[in-house]
Amino acid sequence: MNEYMQVAYRAALEHTGLPMLSEEGAEIPPGQRSHWDLYWLIDPLDGTKEFIKGNGEFTVDIALMAPAPAAATMARKPSSMWPA
Repeated sequence: MNEYMQVAYRAALEHTGLPMLSEEGAEIPPGQRSHWDLYWLIDPLDGTKEFIKGNGEFTVDIALMAPAPAAATMARKPSSMWPA
């Protein structure tokens, strides 16, 4: 699932030219990240246990990170997009 989500996020965000760091993906060394002024921080599935239970209580989280606190954030509850 993470690989599928990574492809989707890259396609949606590549036009920004900013690097992407996923909570679920491969670790990028702090030394490399320390040179990033802006980057996307993504948690493709926040609430894994709820997702597995199928109760709809999970979110997809995306944040545009800057040296100060997050420049912009978005959390989406995918299950709210479809009728029960």
